[in-house]
Amino acid sequence: MRTQEATASTNTVDAVPSIDDARVEEITALSSQVSSAFGELSRVQAELTARMERFSEREALLEEQCVELQNDRDEHEARVSRAERIARQAEAREAAVARREESVSRREDAAVAFRDLLVRMTDALDDPTPTKLSQAFEAATVSLRESHAVLTTKANVVASADLDAADGTDAEPSGDRPIAARAVDDAENNADVDLGDLSEEELRKLGMLQKLCTASTAEIAEQIRAEREDSGQKKRGWFS
Repeated sequence: MRTQEATASTNTVDAVPSIDDARVEEITALSSQVSSAFGELSRVQAELTARMERFSEREALLEEQCVELQNDRDEHEARVSRAERIARQAEAREAAVARREESVSRREDAAVAFRDLLVRMTDALDDPTPTKLSQAFEAATVSLRESHAVLTTKANVVASADLDAADGTDAEPSGDRPIAARAVDDAENNADVDLGDLSEEELRKLGMLQKLCTASTAEIAEQIRAEREDSGQKKRGWFS
């Protein structure tokens, strides 16, 4: 019985096929190639990871540069806007200066005409003939119309300044008052120049001119004679 079992065992060992050396070398080579492939794959993966990190750094740098460019663009647009506003203010100031120069020229012309009228009035009141009084009255009417045109310059300047302000002209960057406010001040100051520059004698003559415009020449002449007789003044002494 034991002899049969030993014989069967021997037959089983002899039945296992043997692996030749060539096959073993082939398997070993394939295993080495697989290991090399895994090593190369790991190297490539590490390189890709490094590249991704560098890409992320570049992306962050580009985002910072984009933010800086946007800030520069906003600052440039703000400068352009300020330059345009300053240009509009300069144009408004030039227009205001031109209006003031025109107003000054008209006031000077009106002042010359007014003083010429005072001379005529003086002659007419010293020798109040109907012809001279009529001429003085006519000249007074013309002078008053011219003075009214000069004084209405104030309203024109104010209205024009309001239009400038409505166009978006803000306060000047230097801290000055708005153009509209300064135009109002100039107009108010200029409106008083014609009378503020007159002497006391000329103001008295202006009062007589108003009387000439509101009353008849005969009544004025009679009033002048009465005043001279009461005061005892000599000829031309009333205006001296």
